[in-house]
Amino acid sequence: MGKKIENTRFVFKRWKDKEGIGGIISFCIYMGLKLINTIFTVVLASRIVFILEKEDNPKRAFFKIVAIVCLYAFLVMAEKFFLTKRNTSIFLYKILEMPSLFLKLVKLPFNQVEGRVGKGEFEKASEAVGDNTIGVMALIKNIADLIVNILCLTIFMVISAKLNPLIMIVLLFTGYVRTFKDRKNRAWILENQDKKNSLLYERMYLHRKCLDSKIGKDARIYGMEKWFTDKFESLLKRRMVYVKVQSKNTFAAESIQHISGVLRDVICYGYLIYRVSQGMAISEFVLYLSVIAEFNIWIKNIFTEYSKLAENVILVNNFRIFLEKQELGEGEYELDIPKAQGYNYIFENVCFGYEGGKEIFHNLNLTIKEGEKIALVGANGAGKTTLVKLMCGLYKPQKGRILLNGVDISKVNPKELLRLTGVVFQETKVFPESIGKNISCKLDEDVDMKRLNESLKQADFYDHVQKMPNKEKTILTKNLEETGVELSGGQYQKLMLARALYKNAPVLILDEPTSALDPLAEAEMYNKYNQLTKGKTSLFISHRLSSTQFCDRVIFLQDGIIKQDGCHRELIKEEGPYREMFNAQAHYYQEEVAACKC
Repeated sequence: MGKKIENTRFVFKRWKDKEGIGGIISFCIYMGLKLINTIFTVVLASRIVFILEKEDNPKRAFFKIVAIVCLYAFLVMAEKFFLTKRNTSIFLYKILEMPSLFLKLVKLPFNQVEGRVGKGEFEKASEAVGDNTIGVMALIKNIADLIVNILCLTIFMVISAKLNPLIMIVLLFTGYVRTFKDRKNRAWILENQDKKNSLLYERMYLHRKCLDSKIGKDARIYGMEKWFTDKFESLLKRRMVYVKVQSKNTFAAESIQHISGVLRDVICYGYLIYRVSQGMAISEFVLYLSVIAEFNIWIKNIFTEYSKLAENVILVNNFRIFLEKQELGEGEYELDIPKAQGYNYIFENVCFGYEGGKEIFHNLNLTIKEGEKIALVGANGAGKTTLVKLMCGLYKPQKGRILLNGVDISKVNPKELLRLTGVVFQETKVFPESIGKNISCKLDEDVDMKRLNESLKQADFYDHVQKMPNKEKTILTKNLEETGVELSGGQYQKLMLARALYKNAPVLILDEPTSALDPLAEAEMYNKYNQLTKGKTSLFISHRLSSTQFCDRVIFLQDGIIKQDGCHRELIKEEGPYREMFNAQAHYYQEEVAACKC
């Protein structure tokens, strides 16, 4: 009960904060009118019969009945009016909550949202504001309907007790029995909520991949439609198992409802017929008939709304927990990184592994000196990108520590750490926004144009941008704009380099920055990197070894272990994996260069 009250208060407070007090006022007025009209509906027929019984003047009786019906019609219209105002306010509140969810997502630490658990938590939280029939909207409606039905039941319990206390007991008992199996069914649904959410997550993932234009090309070229069909069919089979059990439970609940309903009707209506034979007024008979007919509906509605409330409280609780997660940089941190001209990193016995996977680093020890240019090389899967994410603070070591200028980075504000690093990751991700916004990651009015143009020139991308229709304001991708521009792989990498250069951080990390370039363009780009990184602590990551010759130091990583460490000239003379990989690549590299010159 405490969780229900806590989450209900949470929703109503946020509703008031985002939509004002008007929505809550409409909610209260609607609830009052709903209660009055529900009672009015039950007593209306008996009141009309009573007037016809007692009023001798037909004309006067007619006008009384018309007045009552008009009053009822007015109250119903007023109820519908405030219902519309309430629902509009709730809907607008739900719409205003959706950005809160996505903004929270981008403010959380990276390791909390990257894995399956983090994505699952986001999907569960988004259920509360992603649908009109569940979550925050439904919870507010549940509260109103629950209160109205409880008040109606209380009022008409008193009325039925006046007929006969035993009738009230029969009505309560059969009403409880009718809802017993239904409540067990809903309890089963709640117990299997995680299974349902897992199926939902997989379905949404497949839907997104079907709409992904990059996958769409491969799907058509390589005939992957059978793969998608198989995945959807497998998902459907698992969904059908869930639906069959739910349908079986629903059938059992409905069967019990029908049996208990017949029992109630035989006892209650039989007793009413007996009372009529003993001289009960027709108006009283009509009133009690209406009460008996509606009694089970109120009991069922109470249990139904309470069960729905319990379900929606879980969804709202998931949403609230997600919003209350500690954001990146929140809280107090023990240490600060002292300002300096340059920065060095020391990895001390660092251990790290992904959730559910094998350990990638075990007691890793590594020193990166201030202003040093390091080439981190090795085959795919060696742990190069993971090491970068540890340096940036996106991941935290499970054991050991990483020192930045002697300060343990786990004890400093991660925002401060990210401010010091400019990174170009292997996977280029751009937003369907202008080139200027993609590079600066700022709004148009906050973009430093001089700095933007300088970073474009340094990345050798300025001339290409100037040839575009809207220059730096050209929209990228066709996701939102039909006129959007799609860049080549090499152009996207230059764009990402320009982004890192615009940030002008003292530490520059380039993860496979030339993977989409041909050998000549790659050689030219590395010469440019050599100039751009002067005075910066720089880390170049690649499984192609053309970057190693201009670096101060080469680290060869294999299966999370530093196999070799030294400059290119030293390592090429040693027997080891570096020389083997360099010689293997040199043959193909020379052939590519010859082909490019032809």
